[in-house]
Amino acid sequence: MKSFISVFLKISKFFSIFFILVFLNCFANEDDEKINEKKSLVNLGNSESFFSQKKNKSEICSFLNNKLVTYVDLIYIVKDCKLSLLKDAEVSNQLIQDQRKKIIALPVHVYAMLEIGKEYNSDDYYRDYLAKNADSFHILCNKYEKEILTSNNEQFFYIEECKKREFNKFSDIELFLSKSKPIYSVDQKVLNRFKQGSPIQVNKKIDNTIIKVPEEEQIADLPSTKVLCAKLERKVVAFHEGFFFVQDCKLLTISDFNIEIQRKADELGGIKELTVKQAIGLPQIGIIKSSEVLKKMR
Repeated sequence: MKSFISVFLKISKFFSIFFILVFLNCFANEDDEKINEKKSLVNLGNSESFFSQKKNKSEICSFLNNKLVTYVDLIYIVKDCKLSLLKDAEVSNQLIQDQRKKIIALPVHVYAMLEIGKEYNSDDYYRDYLAKNADSFHILCNKYEKEILTSNNEQFFYIEECKKREFNKFSDIELFLSKSKPIYSVDQKVLNRFKQGSPIQVNKKIDNTIIKVPEEEQIADLPSTKVLCAKLERKVVAFHEGFFFVQDCKLLTISDFNIEIQRKADELGGIKELTVKQAIGLPQIGIIKSSEVLKKMR
């Protein structure tokens, strides 16, 4: 009986130790999984072994140049042995997703030896990765010289001598627009390539509700009104500094010409400049509001 009890106790002790070991192993596996999961968030590659072997700053800088690194919860790109902070999430995503850059976790001693540089922003990204595939700046200058650009329909800039000059007042844009010229919508990165110039200041023109034609320009034997207004019916036209709406072959002065009229006119083929004969021959009968013009344009 004693021998049976002795054997039973030994077996019980064996199984107890076995289950304890299995239990501890499960926790160890879980911890390993958590560690591996954390490591998978940051692609370290062979950097750990590299940092453990190399102590020379120049070697480390050469290895890290133009790479993404992280320390604590911040992400940097290394440029000229300096850490340039990435604050813009869009830029970070573009570097990781579009440029396929991996993130290297920095050890404390490596982070301590690198200087902090200027912030890396969208302009820097454009210069490093997009500019070589885009138009040269010289081409952009010629393309948009004397034009109005926007990237968000909130800020508008006039391009002059390769500089962007901002309109402080939205109402100034309609006074500054050349006839039949559109407003160009461009990517913000394109707009960023132009240096900032002085803001636009528009001096309002004198009252343009009456067409004034110099006497020497008046021409006798004008064609009929029907001929003069051919293809102009229900269109916005211009003469000198004034804008007019043609209705029943008569001219109505647009008292509050605005951006909406300009845009719609561009969609319909642009604003035509009246000839001297048309300006003299088409009777001017009054004033019309922009809201009415927008309803009647075609």
